[in-house]
Amino acid sequence: MSATYMSCYYPFSTVDTQSYSTDSITNVPFQLRLNTDPFIVMQKITKGDMNFGITLGQQRAIAAACIGIGCVMIACIALVSFILFKVIKSFTDKGDASQPMNSQYSLSLIHI
Repeated sequence: MSATYMSCYYPFSTVDTQSYSTDSITNVPFQLRLNTDPFIVMQKITKGDMNFGITLGQQRAIAAACIGIGCVMIACIALVSFILFKVIKSFTDKGDASQPMNSQYSLSLIHI
């Protein structure tokens, strides 16, 4: 970005000043812009980027990282739940359903 700051986005460099002529004197409104013009100050502060926050690309990268971390966390929770389900199922499948569990075996489950 160049060090030239403008008070608007009009492409002044493309205006052909040689093709304009007038026969009479007309009143043309003319405004001076100071270095304290908010638009110029914003260009200086943002170094021409005109963006005070993070850029769109940075937002997308952060969003992708958050989605990835969330997916990994969900996968970990699902894996732990699946392993616990299999462990509990294996404990309940070891005993015969027709015979009640003895008290020693049930106490060992409580201490785990």
